[in-house]
Amino acid sequence: MITGFHGSAGKALNSIGAYLTKVPPTKSELVGGWGGEYWDDGPNYDGVRKVYVTYINTCIRSINIDYEKDGQVVTSSHGNKEGETQEFAVDYPNESLISVEGTYDSILFPDHYVLVITSLSFKTSKGRISPTYGVVSGTKFVLESQGNAIVGFHGRNGGALDALGVYFSPM
Repeated sequence: MITGFHGSAGKALNSIGAYLTKVPPTKSELVGGWGGEYWDDGPNYDGVRKVYVTYINTCIRSINIDYEKDGQVVTSSHGNKEGETQEFAVDYPNESLISVEGTYDSILFPDHYVLVITSLSFKTSKGRISPTYGVVSGTKFVLESQGNAIVGFHGRNGGALDALGVYFSPM
């Protein structure tokens, strides 16, 4: 982002330069329910390398993310790993994760109703779309910001993935 200009001039403009600053990441709101414990990976990663989603026939149980940070892989795990786990790899740095789509719904879990994430899918800057993980049920959501990449996640977890949000940074 341009924050100012500098230069020199006499009767004509001799030189001009700009003062630049990095645009800070933006944090989306959480979508889904209010159960479980809040977690926040923060926006301090270079990008996402891989996402692992664990699900059962009614909901998403966990999300695990492999981030890129200064040439190293940093893994962050959230939730219960009981169920089927699938992974979606991103060809970072040639490709970025740009959106998360999914649904959330009220389900019986195990003896009372809770609002949880029921399905997730991911889209990259190269137009690749992951399979849909979980079961499409309830209210649809899209976490996306034009011209930005996803560089972090935050959410709530108990016995299931209760809520999810992301951090966006300019590509």
